[in-house]
Amino acid sequence: MLRSPLQTAPEPCRASLVVLDFDGTLTDADAHAPAFHEASGQELACRLGWDEPTLRREWQRARAAVTGLPPSAVWVADGYGVCPAAADAYMIANSVTRMLLSEHRPGLEPTALTTSVLEVHHAAYQRVPPPFRPEAHSVLEELCARVRQVCVVSNSETHTVTRLLDSLSCRGGERLIVRGGAGKFSVCASATADARFESLPEVVNWPEVGRPVHLRRGRYFDLLRQTWDENGTGPEATLVAGDVFELDLAMPAALGAHVHLVTRASTMIHEERLARRMARGDAGELASVLERIRG
Repeated sequence: MLRSPLQTAPEPCRASLVVLDFDGTLTDADAHAPAFHEASGQELACRLGWDEPTLRREWQRARAAVTGLPPSAVWVADGYGVCPAAADAYMIANSVTRMLLSEHRPGLEPTALTTSVLEVHHAAYQRVPPPFRPEAHSVLEELCARVRQVCVVSNSETHTVTRLLDSLSCRGGERLIVRGGAGKFSVCASATADARFESLPEVVNWPEVGRPVHLRRGRYFDLLRQTWDENGTGPEATLVAGDVFELDLAMPAALGAHVHLVTRASTMIHEERLARRMARGDAGELASVLERIRG
């Protein structure tokens, strides 16, 4: 649902449930980028048997190619274009890793290639955990104090996200629900028949994106449905906040949830425009999520 020509602000949000993405939303992906790219390169070099000069040369060459791609370039998972190839620092690193593995291990089948990329990603993430945004602590404390339920739904592993959140020592943090392995990249069916999911169009064509956007992310929907069932609520009483529109917000927005794009210095401008065009959407820094629930 898009805003009417006369609507200048998102529809009022009376959320009883706030769902937050983790990486890039509560954490500072831009600040994490140099260390994460360094760690990704080192992990890749171990697998390819490269020395340091070879790694530096090849990583810089591939990174220049990835960052030079147009915004319409996509990350492909299981044959579907699922988000911009350079959506954030992690996608850039993963795209560089995929490019270099494709060139230097040309015999890898698509599934094995994806598995190898994710192995490099997870190993790098464990080497250098991400820093939180400076305001993450205060935002989480206020959300836990004001909203009936706050849930973090992430592609990262549950135990990793839980450990990092515990390190913040937020008041009320024991009330946070963490669900990892969200599979936001996975275009697939839901595990259980649900009319809400089945009513979603398979693709939408938003002019800002310039290519079809696949909405049916079944694994992600299953985690959202679990949270709605436990809280006796639904999309209309939910605010979902994330930093990559296509992964975090596109499906919830189509289901009728309120959505908020948490911006970074590197946020793609077309994603911010699209978030602001949604009837129940907006965009801004992490702290601006609080304005949505205070309204």
